[in-house]
Amino acid sequence: MTDNLITGLAKSPDLLVIACDSTFVYKGQALDIRHVADRLNVRFLVHGSVRRVGDQVRINAQLIDATTGGHLWAERYDSQMGRVFELQDKITQKIISSLTARVMTGERQDLGRPLTNNVQAYDYFHYGRHRF
Repeated sequence: MTDNLITGLAKSPDLLVIACDSTFVYKGQALDIRHVADRLNVRFLVHGSVRRVGDQVRINAQLIDATTGGHLWAERYDSQMGRVFELQDKITQKIISSLTARVMTGERQDLGRPLTNNVQAYDYFHYGRHRF
């Protein structure tokens, strides 16, 4: 499930998605969301679980803003195993929609706001950018 969700999210040109191998170290552990986000250098985390009983499957998925620890989106899905791929696609689209709305709102708020009030930092930024 994790691998398929990461693959689906990575297809979005608006998202930078961390590789599956980088995330598996946290599988099955109690998580400190802020610590994990710092280690992976990300702002948003997808967290969830899959439970199966016979032909029934329950998927819990959560999109978390690591800076606040708050949920941007959370949902539970119940279905039959034969429809699990449909659920993966649905979850992926919900996450992309939630992130896109959140990022676009944040970008709109930042328009017109100076990048810094520190003139020296501004000069260093342009010097470094020119040298790069």
